[in-house]
Amino acid sequence: MKISIISGCLAACGSAIGKLAFDGSSSAVEFATSQCAHKIGEGTVNGTFDLVTCDRLVMVFRGILAVGMLLINGLMLGIYVYAMQQEGSLPATVMNFGASFVMTGIIGYFIFSEILNVYWCIGAILISIGVFMVAHAAPNALPSENTDTKKDQ
Repeated sequence: MKISIISGCLAACGSAIGKLAFDGSSSAVEFATSQCAHKIGEGTVNGTFDLVTCDRLVMVFRGILAVGMLLINGLMLGIYVYAMQQEGSLPATVMNFGASFVMTGIIGYFIFSEILNVYWCIGAILISIGVFMVAHAAPNALPSENTDTKKDQ
């Protein structure tokens, strides 16, 4: 598997975690809030534990998600730079974009219940074909190292 595809998938995951962290109505925040409120309603936690404490715990949870987003994006950038060194900047950039686009759609569908209509699917297929073509044509598009490109002095 190409390294740039991994960096593109990490970029999509980092974005999704960022959306979970910074969107107050995200599914992760709603889940954490409901779980906390449920524990209070059941009486499984002591009496000093109230909704204010619950809100603070949710804020800590969101902070952990934000730090996770930063760590994943930092890892993605490191892998992306390594991919550009190994694969070349053009193929790595195009494959990173394509993988990020497709993975963002998949994550959006499964985690955020976003709708992927036929147009998105056709677009994703066309982008994937274009990425494949650019990634495999890019090494052949460069001039060979044996060619003398210096002008007569």
